Amino acid sequence: GIVVLVIIALCAILVYLDATANRIGDFPEHRPYFRGSAMLWAMGTLFMWPLVFPSYLRLRRQLIQAAADHPVEDNCWVIKTAGITITAVGFIAVSVAVPGVPNGLGLPSCDSSDTIIELLRTLNANSSAAMIDNDIVQVTGTTEIDYSSDPMVRICSAIVTTSKGEGSVRYNVLWEDTSTQKLQVAAQPVVL
Repeated sequence: GIVVLVIIALCAILVYLDATANRIGDFPEHRPYFRGSAMLWAMGTLFMWPLVFPSYLRLRRQLIQAAADHPVEDNCWVIKTAGITITAVGFIAVSVAVPGVPNGLGLPSCDSSDTIIELLRTLNANSSAAMIDNDIVQVTGTTEIDYSSDPMVRICSAIVTTSKGEGSVRYNVLWEDTSTQKLQVAAQPVVL
C-alpha cells in the first residue's frame, strides 16, 4: 500500500514539474478541461490519481501546444514544488496512519503499544499460550494478516521470544467494549 502512495506522490510532483517546464497554465480562452494551472494538475493527481493522472497524460500534447500560444511562467516553482512535496508526505502519513479504519473507532494496529501490552497480558494469563513455565521476554515481527470491518477485528501474527526459545503466535485485536474503547486481544497458543 505505501508503495502505491509513494508512486502517486511522485506522479503529482512530476506532473507539476512537467507542466511548469512546458509552461502549461490556466488560460480562459480554451475549453474547460484546458483550464488548469500546473498546481491544479498536481493536486488533482495527488488526490484523484485514477482520474486526473491519465487525463493529464492523454491531454499533455494538446496542453503543450496550447501553452506554446499562451505560456504561463511560474516564478515560484521551487516553493510550490516543496509545498506539493510536503502535502504528498502528509497525504502518505495520514493514509498509512489510518489503514482500513472505516469509522472513528480507530482500532489499534497489531504492533501498537496498547495491543502488545494486552497480548502479553493474554499470553501470561493463559498457561498453554504462555508455553507453561516460560517467561516471555519480547514480542517482535508483528504482522497484520487480515482486517475485518464487521465485526471490526485485526488478525495478526508475531514472534514471541521466551526464556526457552522462540515461537509464533496468532492473535486478534478487537474492541471488548466500543463505548469505552476497551481493547481485547485474543491469542491462540504459541507454536514452538
